Amino acid sequence: MDAVSWIVIAVIVITLVMLLHRRFSPTMILLSSNIIIFAIMFVAFQNSYNFTLEELGFKPAMSYRGEEPWTLITSLFIHADISHLMFNMLFLMLIGFPLESMIGKRRFVAVFLVGGLIGTAAFEVAASDPLLLLVGCSGSISALLGAMIVLCPREKVSFFVGPFITNRFTIWVPAVLWIVMQSVLLAFDDSPVAYVAHIGGFAGGIATAWLVRPKYYYEYGGHKMYDIEPLKKLCVTKELKEAYECAEKAKDIRTKMMWIEVILNEIKNPSQDSYVEIDRRRYG
Repeated sequence: MDAVSWIVIAVIVITLVMLLHRRFSPTMILLSSNIIIFAIMFVAFQNSYNFTLEELGFKPAMSYRGEEPWTLITSLFIHADISHLMFNMLFLMLIGFPLESMIGKRRFVAVFLVGGLIGTAAFEVAASDPLLLLVGCSGSISALLGAMIVLCPREKVSFFVGPFITNRFTIWVPAVLWIVMQSVLLAFDDSPVAYVAHIGGFAGGIATAWLVRPKYYYEYGGHKMYDIEPLKKLCVTKELKEAYECAEKAKDIRTKMMWIEVILNEIKNPSQDSYVEIDRRRYG
């Protein structure tokens, strides 16, 4: 493995560590990491198809033999060319920033990584040629879209309608259009685009989101209660105030409960220095 590949791996490791830190925006971390990695490869190899792609991209032939397991992760952070990078980063911005604010950073990271891995697995199973190479985070971005229809089905997201960007429709409209388009292209397009990884990532995002969805409602006097006003006085930091505001403005109960969960995980009882506990009951 050459020096550039080791540098890229180091950037990826730093990225993964930063994604575990809730202080930072995971979307911003992923955007910065992918751009930095592409810049490193561009400077080193004049933006040509190079050894780094071969060494860090996912290859079914190697996976079948149990070799190069690191490419399951590294392949999510490298891109073949500038157009590939720009397309993925654009959709990551459109979906990533609103989604992380709706579902929380930990769920976002889980969906991005696990959904991406499922997309890669789908590519491996469906690959007609084991020598094919898979690079890019398209599968992970598809997973974010899939997760959104499970966790925030009534929310709206910006997406392209021809040359225009609109946010007039709920997430179901772009999600259905996306999966139909990928299915049609998979059937009729002979280009090297990994449509099956997009479809697999979308399905993986749905599955991962279902597993990490909130499982509680709050009950008082035998009735479900969603009034979060009592939590307001406990939200004393900037982060907690922002989380409370998001919970207060949430349009559906799942999103509201996600933000309540974030608040309860963060706040402490100032007199007893212990985490606040509220009786919870399962729902759904």
